Amino acid sequence: MSATTASSSASSSSSATAEGQSQIKPEMKGDDKKEASSSPAVEESFLKSTKERGDLNQYWFSEKTIKVFIRIIEGHIEKGVAAGGQKPKVALVSCPSLYFSVAAALRQYCIVLDIDEQWRDDPGFVYYDFNMSFADEAEAGELTGHKHDCSLVVIDPPYITEEVWRKYAVCANYLARAAPAPAQLLCTTVFENRQMMQEILNVKPCHFRPSIPNLVYQYCVYVNFEHALLTEANIEIGDDDTWLKEALRAEEEERRRREAAPKSPPIVRRGAGWSKFLDEEEANRDGEDGEQKLEGQVVGG
Repeated sequence: MSATTASSSASSSSSATAEGQSQIKPEMKGDDKKEASSSPAVEESFLKSTKERGDLNQYWFSEKTIKVFIRIIEGHIEKGVAAGGQKPKVALVSCPSLYFSVAAALRQYCIVLDIDEQWRDDPGFVYYDFNMSFADEAEAGELTGHKHDCSLVVIDPPYITEEVWRKYAVCANYLARAAPAPAQLLCTTVFENRQMMQEILNVKPCHFRPSIPNLVYQYCVYVNFEHALLTEANIEIGDDDTWLKEALRAEEEERRRREAAPKSPPIVRRGAGWSKFLDEEEANRDGEDGEQKLEGQVVGG
């Protein structure tokens, strides 16, 4: 992940039902098993040679997590090439650690969107600032050549706020193919963003969660497709198969608690003359109290 502007508070959590889970847990098929063992170990090279930049909020995935994502990405490319027709194209948005870990022979099917121009000379680099406007072709720049042309879009933003995610959602929709099949989306952010992610991109959390060693938040993976590698918990971070069910239950309990909590009275906002009126009322009461005290005094000894 990498970015330009800072805004790092988590979005609010909201209601949940069992629909938030990846609903089917398919068996690992032969092709998936092959994907899980065929990717070359280039991710280690990137992690060793590329430092995270704090000013851009860059945090790399762990080597094991990169391997899982690379198997998904490379498998998508290989299947797309084998199927013929329109060639696959993978957009890796704010996740250079994935782009540079794709096997060199398959990287030609990928682009990396990022604000960090240290990779400007790479043929797959496309400059991207999440504040840019896609309504203005001049501002969208190089991205116009990839409009509605990507079969898989992977997004790892530098911030978790709704404001930033809505900008990334615009980017995802700009890049995503609609035909012959809708583009696959794979996104990473915190679990508390679950409802928002379903609203803006129609993606749901899966069992696999990534390891990002230097990031304080625990991210989830959100997808609009199924893959065997994403149905298993990540033991690297100590997960088991129950975490998602427990998280959804806790979210639902919090929703019910909030609904049952007594409602605070509405705040009544008064005009500028209200305080003056209160001061006059208080002065009048003080005057009346003084008169009553005088009337009650005994005169003489």
